Amino acid sequence: MGISAHTKTLKILDALYAVVILVLSGIAYTSICFPENHINEVIDNWKMLSIYDIVTVNSSQSCPFGYDEINRVAQWPGTNEGCYCSYNGDVIDSPCTSSQTKQGCTAVSSTAPFNMRVWRGRVLCVWRGGTSAYWAPVAGNESCPSLTDIYDHEVEFIKCATGEFQLCQESSLGCPINKVLLQNSSDPRPDGYSNSLYFGDDLVLYYGIGDEDSTDLPIIDIAITQGNPCFESESGDSKSYYPLLKETPEECTITDDRFVTIDSLSEESYYQDNDNQDILSLPEFTLEENSLYYLSYRRSILWKKVCQTRYFTREKLHRYDDPLHEVYGLQLALLIVDSIFAFYFIIVGPLLYWWCYRRSEEDLTEFDKPLLTLTILEVFCKILVIPFLLCACVVCGYYRNWYRDLDYRVCSDPLTAAGLKFVDYVLTDPYRLNWAHFGVTLFMLLLQIIVWIMLFVKRTKDNFG
Repeated sequence: MGISAHTKTLKILDALYAVVILVLSGIAYTSICFPENHINEVIDNWKMLSIYDIVTVNSSQSCPFGYDEINRVAQWPGTNEGCYCSYNGDVIDSPCTSSQTKQGCTAVSSTAPFNMRVWRGRVLCVWRGGTSAYWAPVAGNESCPSLTDIYDHEVEFIKCATGEFQLCQESSLGCPINKVLLQNSSDPRPDGYSNSLYFGDDLVLYYGIGDEDSTDLPIIDIAITQGNPCFESESGDSKSYYPLLKETPEECTITDDRFVTIDSLSEESYYQDNDNQDILSLPEFTLEENSLYYLSYRRSILWKKVCQTRYFTREKLHRYDDPLHEVYGLQLALLIVDSIFAFYFIIVGPLLYWWCYRRSEEDLTEFDKPLLTLTILEVFCKILVIPFLLCACVVCGYYRNWYRDLDYRVCSDPLTAAGLKFVDYVLTDPYRLNWAHFGVTLFMLLLQIIVWIMLFVKRTKDNFG
């Protein structure tokens, strides 16, 4: 009895199976991308303490003790040492050569990077305190529960907003600042702004404090940015920048509409306020006429009441803040295992069959010991890949379903929700491909078992028939 057509067909199917699983695992692995991690930005916002007081100082002064400068300002990236040839207006990003010096070119000194922290001649300083939104207790229907600090002292909390915006803050400090307005000193004082301070250029900065009936969350971030604050950016070369810059800024593709504008300045005014290294005197350095810088603030990022307990808490989001790298590692392990198995089924397996069975087919039977050993080995390979597949399917499916349910729950504002939804979007392809991989492997395993049974029945009939 020679090798049956069943077995020959099965070996061809094994080779095709190897190609299919290699393609499936390869596509699943390469489909995982790593966009900007907006989840960590949300967590950082929640962990930052609220602002309780604001002061300004002159550009030459430091903030008072206990106060910090605002947490995000524009930065001058610094310039490299260069060479300026006035006869043709060229600025060259390298020191002058001897021939360039003879032609009248002059050296341009480098400048160091620094934070451009001055706005209208003033530096904005904030005092933060209390308990961050991340660690604060969740408000009940009527009041906020107390917490025990690390020194076993009981800390009382009060509600500083209502409805979906409710947030608990330490009662000893009261509610933090939740709105800011900058206007001319000649304009009438706005309603709801209990505090004010002189800002410069005949302007007054007004700010208001929240209470239990507020529908505004506390202000957390205050930023100075070129253009509106950016949510997502990418490298680009569509604009020309000063050739000596050490770094060129990335182009903003999506702005962060969670920021509220307080004030704006032309690029010229802003650079004049921050010209502490004579950067405006750099040769051929020009400013854009229509470019604006913005002073703006962002409140504590919304996390609705329905999501503050049980399955979608801030702490749980923090625990799942980077699922893509975990899934990526699993897909890489699965791809390596599939590559080894594919190498066996496509190359090693056929060579072993050829080496072991160079005799004529008439001298072989399906149950010769070497052939049986190879068949058992191939079945074992298919069984061995199943735990890797199940692990990838379960982990990828769990994270994908968690973020999908989070999207359905609509826990935050549209921009934050879009950043969270992208995790579900990225994991959808590997999730489906892993289950397809599992289905193909299970089908081949069952097919091989069925072929075994058929061959065994046929052999039994031949022997006893």
